[in-house]
Amino acid sequence: MIDGFAIDFPAVDCLPVVKTEAYPMPILPHGQSTPEGVCASLEEMVDHAGLDRDTLAKGSMIVGGDLFTVDRLRQIKRLVADDPSPYGSYRWVFPVFQLFHLQITLANTILRTHWGDAHAYGSLANLVKVLDHKRVNNTDKSDVSAADQFLRSTFDATVEGGSRRDDG
Repeated sequence: MIDGFAIDFPAVDCLPVVKTEAYPMPILPHGQSTPEGVCASLEEMVDHAGLDRDTLAKGSMIVGGDLFTVDRLRQIKRLVADDPSPYGSYRWVFPVFQLFHLQITLANTILRTHWGDAHAYGSLANLVKVLDHKRVNNTDKSDVSAADQFLRSTFDATVEGGSRRDDG
């Protein structure tokens, strides 16, 4: 009750809880730099997961990837949109940019931007050298997991160190 007015909140319709099915994938032998490679990879995913093409064509499947792969999938969908078969038109494909790829991009951007000099105290390059993180560097070749852990640890240590300073 707010100032004599009763507010009726709408009922919330919750989705039913169902267990997510995950299909761990092997390394795909197809390059995803061409539309043909993306199509071949998608076909292999469908086969590996044992999905029925007719059933799949009646629904939708979220297909995650990096920006390049998602762009290729959208191009393919535009090119085959007039295909009369639901499966062949790729109407069932729902391309989504995955957060993991965004995480990789952001980690690499942070490393390149704040790398600095290995001899400059406080630079990321100096911290990598002092902490002996051989798998972390300022190129796109940095180990993703190691770079992520390094950045998280560095951030946590910076916040922790800042909170311990006596400004008095």
